[in-house]
Amino acid sequence: MRRGFYVTHSVMLFEETKTVWWSQLLWAIAVGDVILGVYLWQQFDAAAASNPLAWFAIVLVVVTLIALVIAAIAFAKYSVTFDGERLSFGFSKLNGYVPVETIESIEIIQHVNLLKFGGVGWRFDFGGKKIGFLANKGSVIEVTPKGGSWRYVFNCEDTERLAAFLEKAGIGMTDEADDED
Repeated sequence: MRRGFYVTHSVMLFEETKTVWWSQLLWAIAVGDVILGVYLWQQFDAAAASNPLAWFAIVLVVVTLIALVIAAIAFAKYSVTFDGERLSFGFSKLNGYVPVETIESIEIIQHVNLLKFGGVGWRFDFGGKKIGFLANKGSVIEVTPKGGSWRYVFNCEDTERLAAFLEKAGIGMTDEADDED
C-alpha cells in the first residue's frame, strides 16, 4: 500500500503458492508446435508460396504458438494469500481478490466437481453464478461477497487453516459441503 513517499507492507497471515502441472504441459505442447512450424517452414518452397493452404498452415502454427505461450505464462503459478485485509487467489496473470469487509461468508467444499466448471483454469460454472480459479480437483473454498451476485471458488491445500484465519477476521462460515452432484 502506498502512502506518500513511504511504502507499507502487510504481513501475510496465510500464503500458499504452487506451480500448476498443466502449465508445464502447455510449454511442452508449445515446443511441439515450434517443431511443427520448423518442419512446415522447411517444406515451404517456391511452389508452396502460391498455395493459400500452405500459408494458412504456417499462420495457424504461429497463432497457436502465441496462444500457448500466453496461456502458459498466465497460468504458471497459482497462489492464495490472506493479509488480514484482503483475500487473494488465482493464477499469475489471472487472479481475483475480495476485501475482507465485503465477504459475507465462506464455505469449504471437500470435492469440487470440475465438470460443472468445464475443467481447470479460470472458469465460470455452467448454470450457476460462480467464478472458479481452479488448479486441480480437491478441496476448494467458496466465497460469497455481501450483496454480490457472483461467488468465487478457488483451490486451497490447507482449507481449514485459511478458514480459521478468515473466521478470526470476522467472516462467517457455512457448513462444509461435498460438491459431487
